[in-house]
Amino acid sequence: MSASSGTPPSSAPIGATPPGRLSLHGVSKRYPTGTLAVDQVSLSIAPGEVHAIVGENGAGKSTVMKMLYGLEQPSAGEIHLDGRPVRWRTPREAIAAGMGLVPQHVTLVPSFTVAENVVLGQEPRRGPLLDTRVAIEQVAETARRFGLPLDPRTPVSRLSLGEQQAVGLLKALHQGARILMLDEPTAVLAPQQAAALMTALRRYADHGLAVILITHRIAEIREVSDRFTVLRGGRVAGSAATRDVGEAEIAAMVVGRAVAPR
Repeated sequence: MSASSGTPPSSAPIGATPPGRLSLHGVSKRYPTGTLAVDQVSLSIAPGEVHAIVGENGAGKSTVMKMLYGLEQPSAGEIHLDGRPVRWRTPREAIAAGMGLVPQHVTLVPSFTVAENVVLGQEPRRGPLLDTRVAIEQVAETARRFGLPLDPRTPVSRLSLGEQQAVGLLKALHQGARILMLDEPTAVLAPQQAAALMTALRRYADHGLAVILITHRIAEIREVSDRFTVLRGGRVAGSAATRDVGEAEIAAMVVGRAVAPR
């Protein structure tokens, strides 16, 4: 994905990444205030699948994402990875297990280059210092494999919002994500950039990654996802293969009532 141009080249190969199968079993999250943000959510995401999680603001989407990334822990229920229960206490533990997250607002160090931002926290070193040459080579190779046209030597301060988001995506992939989560990823993108991102996500899934797309945009669900799960009031309101359900039905699941076609 580029902020200025189109689709990543379909010929760009993706390196072998062990598949990851993720599932939630009756997962709930109750905060100390008593707020029940997520209530007995069960769903599964398979390798090679784009699974959209959709709902209105406050539906529980972000809380589910935080639990899958070690930012929050479930109050009840279990998260399974490859059939085994897991409980990540920190994002570092989730990353080590193969979870990747591209948040809606990517946090980068503006004065650092693309490469320096991508390897931050996992820096190749020469003695006590960052091995800049190795970092550039490693990041350039990841960008090439995943079809992301970014120059590792470019300072992030020179990049557009769309390009900065691509750096966040590159960082997650460079960290070895087997399961890639994106939170409202097209919110800052122009239509052409959003279309390029959807194409990239589809291609990553076709090469074996599991992709979780958190969105409120039904058109995106129809465009790229294989399956979707609707959250409403913290609970699962519906889940289906995308090809089997029309936009009006998805919208009705989201709001809890029939929606008149536009």
